[in-house]
Amino acid sequence: MRQRTFEHEVHPDDADRVKVQIGRSMTRLLPYELELRLRGGDGTYRWFLVRYNPLCDDTGELVRWYLACTDIEERKRAEERLQQENVALREEIDQASMYEGIVGHRPR
Repeated sequence: MRQRTFEHEVHPDDADRVKVQIGRSMTRLLPYELELRLRGGDGTYRWFLVRYNPLCDDTGELVRWYLACTDIEERKRAEERLQQENVALREEIDQASMYEGIVGHRPR
């Protein structure tokens, strides 16, 4: 059986960022967290918040990493919808302000 590595599980757009963080964590051995997309058994990706915690022995040597994954797919979808709504509202405001310069107001 072939050992699975993170390259097979992490979304390609997140892979470089994950590699950099893993490289840093191997020298510092400090807990950290990342938001990234992981592939499920059905081949689709979902967003997760992954918390990494090192376990070191009495001499400070790394024994293993413990990971805790929290599914944040719904939160990421809501953030994306909010961002799209903000863009649409800004465009609407920009269009409305263009007409304010064209339509004049006469003094009463």
